[in-house]
Amino acid sequence: MDVRTLEIRAGDGFALAGTLYDADSRDALVIAPAMGVKRRFYDAFARHVAERGRSVVTFDYRGIGDSRPRSLRGFDATLAEWGRLDVAAAIDWITRELAPASLNYLGHSAGGQISGLAANADRVDRFVFVASQSGYWRYWPGLRAYGLGALWLAMPAISRACGYFPAKALLFGSEDLPRGVASQWARWGRHPEYVWGYNDPALYARITVPVTAYSLHRDHYAPRPAVDAFAAHFTGAPVTRVHIDEPIGHFGIFRRGREAWWDRLLRRDPDTPL
Repeated sequence: MDVRTLEIRAGDGFALAGTLYDADSRDALVIAPAMGVKRRFYDAFARHVAERGRSVVTFDYRGIGDSRPRSLRGFDATLAEWGRLDVAAAIDWITRELAPASLNYLGHSAGGQISGLAANADRVDRFVFVASQSGYWRYWPGLRAYGLGALWLAMPAISRACGYFPAKALLFGSEDLPRGVASQWARWGRHPEYVWGYNDPALYARITVPVTAYSLHRDHYAPRPAVDAFAAHFTGAPVTRVHIDEPIGHFGIFRRGREAWWDRLLRRDPDTPL
């Protein structure tokens, strides 16, 4: 397996940082990260997949990780652009450069939410979504719903005041977010239809290839009803819903020690015991 850093050019010319884990295989996987998560978080998982014969591409959205400018103040980016431009660029690169016979897409959390916004999503042969959810606040249980609702109200104001959303300072994540990403995320989260309230639902309904959507026990970022609501929008696809009834959490499944689950995530029959 060969590992090398990539420069992936989006349709508007923006240069995204990426990594290729080259297994010299006709099968390939693109990994779309969660909100505010660097591509390097998925390094161990990507290596594991490549060692088993499937080439993998990871990338950083504009404004995140190695695709971040020196300062986020005044940096223009939106969540929709992450899907429409950045996800599309990763799919375009992998199909053009590797010409895979089979292309899988793994979206973690937000990486699944924005998948349908890429115009070339029809090049993907199978989608796997891990803890991808509707962000509408009422899908959360009890007081957590009101906490998320308050965050969606406060986030745009904080982002305007700071010029970006200071997630690290607020202990909300490991990466600060571009102002436009945070503000749009919050606006979507206040709408009962979330991303589909501001984008054509037909973009997701047009997907006809197999979809597997995973929810995780004790995932406070993606409760089961929110994942159900997300998966329900893939009306044109055969959807398999799998709930992992282990206390793994939103990010834990990609940490070392979960290799048995790594092998299962990309299987077409995930419910079959290992």
